[in-house]
Amino acid sequence: MENIDPKLFQPRQSVERWFPYALCFSALVLLFVTPVAGLSSYTACPSFLTPKSQSCPAAALATPNPYSAGFIPIIGNDICVQPPTNGSLVISDTKATDGCDEICILAETCCDGWQAKPNTNVKLASGNTVACSLVNCANVCRMACDRDTKATYGDTLAPCSSSCSSITSNGKAYVFVRPGVCDLPAGTVNVACPTHVGFGFEVSSDVFIFGSLENGPKSASTAYGSTVLDNYDNGFWMTNGTEAMMLATFTNPWASCFHGTLEVSPYVEYKTTTVESPSVCVAVSEAESYYGKGYFVVANNCLNAVYNILQAYGVQFTGAAAGPTDWCPGTWYDHLAAPDWSEPQALPTSGTPAKATFCSKTSILSACSG
Repeated sequence: MENIDPKLFQPRQSVERWFPYALCFSALVLLFVTPVAGLSSYTACPSFLTPKSQSCPAAALATPNPYSAGFIPIIGNDICVQPPTNGSLVISDTKATDGCDEICILAETCCDGWQAKPNTNVKLASGNTVACSLVNCANVCRMACDRDTKATYGDTLAPCSSSCSSITSNGKAYVFVRPGVCDLPAGTVNVACPTHVGFGFEVSSDVFIFGSLENGPKSASTAYGSTVLDNYDNGFWMTNGTEAMMLATFTNPWASCFHGTLEVSPYVEYKTTTVESPSVCVAVSEAESYYGKGYFVVANNCLNAVYNILQAYGVQFTGAAAGPTDWCPGTWYDHLAAPDWSEPQALPTSGTPAKATFCSKTSILSACSG
C-alpha cells in the first residue's frame, strides 16, 4: 500500500470513487467507511519512515515496457537473461544475451543447486569456456525454476536437470513490515506512511529470494495510487542474497537501486516461520509473475503478493491470518502469531544491501549471437 493518496480513504467519498472498480468487492468497500488501523495511528509520518535518499544509476530510472525484471546477470556482468512475466503478455524469450540457450548448461555443470561449484570450467553453447566462479548460480536457478513451471508461462524451452527446485532441509519464510496506518485522513499523513509488507524465503543454505510489490512513488499508478494495470510498472522487485543482505535491503530498500525500491521507505521489523519440504521453484515462479500482475488496493496489493508467494512456498496460514480476511497489511501482520510464527524482530540499522545490476547486452562474441 505504499503509494496510496490519503484522499482515497475519506469516508463515503472513497466509496463513490471506488464503486466502478469494486462491484466484486462490495463487502471490502465497507472498510473504507469504517477505517481499519494498522500497527500504529500516526497523525504525522515519523522520521524513521522517511525514505533515505540514494544516488542510483540512470538505468534504475528506466521502466521496462511491458514492466519486467529486466535483464539479470548469469555470467559476470556480461551475459544476462530476462526472466518471463505472467500478466496478459508473456515474455518467453529466456535465452541469454549471447544468443545461446545457456541456462541448463550452467545449472547442470556449474551449480550445485543455488550454490556455485568451485574450481570448475564450463564450455558454453557459444563455444566459449568460462570459469564457474563467474556464474551467478542464484540467477541461473531463478531461470531454471521458471522452466520447471513452463506450462504457467507458455515457455517452449525444456526444463533443466538441476537441483534448483529442492532444498535439503526445512526452509525459512519471512514477512517484513513497514508500520503505518490504513485509516488515512486527508492531508494529515505522508504518503510514505501506509502500512506495507514484503516477503523472503530460503532456497538454499543462506540463500534467499526476497522482494515486495511496492507500488512506490515511481510506479504507473492511477486513481490516487490505488490501481496499476497489468504489465505496467507496479514497483514489484525481487532479488537474491544472503540473510544479512536480505535484512539490510529491507532496512534501506532504496539503496539497492532496484527500480521498484526507488524512493520507498525503510521497513522496520519482520517475523519468520519454518516450512517443511518447501516448494522452492513454485514460489520463485509465483513471485516472478508479479511483475505483470499490476496492483489493486483491496484485492491485489502487497499483502496479497506476500500471501500468495509464501503460500506457494508451503506456508500454511491459519487463524485470523488465513484467507487473507484482512485487507490492511499491518493488521494481517499482527495476526502472524506463535506458535507458527516468531516474535517480531527488529531489522538491523546497518548492513550491505543487495545491489541491482543493469545489463542488456553481452561483450562476449559468440556463434549464437544474431
